[in-house]
Amino acid sequence: MIERAFEVNDDTLYVLTSANIGYIISSIGGQERMGGESTKVGGGLITINELDTPLLHYCQLQSDCYCLTTDGNFYTCGQNLVPVAPPLMRRVRQVANGLSHALVLTETGLVYSLGLGSHGQLGLGDLESRSSLSLIEGIAGIKIKMISCGGWHCLVASESGDMYSWGWNRHSQLGHSPTHSIVPDPTLIEEGVGGDQWVVYVSCGSLHSACITKEKGCYVWGWNRYGQLAQSSSSLISNVIQMLLTSYPVHHVECTHWSTIVLSFIEEL
Repeated sequence: MIERAFEVNDDTLYVLTSANIGYIISSIGGQERMGGESTKVGGGLITINELDTPLLHYCQLQSDCYCLTTDGNFYTCGQNLVPVAPPLMRRVRQVANGLSHALVLTETGLVYSLGLGSHGQLGLGDLESRSSLSLIEGIAGIKIKMISCGGWHCLVASESGDMYSWGWNRHSQLGHSPTHSIVPDPTLIEEGVGGDQWVVYVSCGSLHSACITKEKGCYVWGWNRYGQLAQSSSSLISNVIQMLLTSYPVHHVECTHWSTIVLSFIEEL
C-alpha cells in the first residue's frame, strides 16, 4: 500500500509504501543519484538500497539532491554520488523545494534555506544565492511547524497559528499587497486569516498559495489564470480569501503547479 508519493522532477515520482520501502517511478528514464553506484531508472520500480532508512522526502536542485529519511536524518548528495549529512546538529522534520530553491525545517522549529535567491525566495534579506544551508534569522525566534515552497516563493506556519511568506510577489502569491514585487524577508500575513483564524496547514503552487485553518476553512490567494483559486471573477487575488467551493470542512489542500486539490468531508462519529 502506498503511504506517500511526491514528485522528484517533471518525469519522476518517488513512492513510500506502508512497509517503509522506497521506490522510484520514472516515465522517461534517467539516472538516480542516491549514493553508491548510480542506478539506471527505466520506467519500472526499483528499491533504493543505498541508504539504511527509507526516504520520507526527496528533492533535486540542478546537480544536487536533498533527502529526508523516516528517522529524521537529512542528507545531501552531489556529483560524487555519496550521501552526506550536513552539520545541522538537529533532527529534520520536513524538506520542501521550489523550482530552484529549498527549505529545511528542524524539529526545534528552525528553518534553513539554500539555492537560487534572485527573487528573495531564500528569506535571507537579499537576492543572493546560497550553495549551503543558511539559517533564516527573520523567523529564528518563532517556532515553525510547517514549510512549503512555490515556484519562487515560500510560505510557513508557526506553532501559534500564524503564517509568514517571502519571495516573489508579482502575482500576490505572498498574501500581501502587490506593491512590492519581491519580499526578501519573512513577513507576517495579516489580512484574511486574522483574528481567531488559526492556520494549521500551508501549501504553495507555482504562483498561488493556500492554507487550512483550525476551523477547517480553506483560504487561497495569488494567480488565478487557470482557475486554480476556484474564483471566476479575477485572474489575480491579492487578498487572502476563503475558498467557497464546498460547505463541508476541508481536511487537506495541496497546490500543484497550476491547480489546487481539496479534500473535504464530514467525519462520522
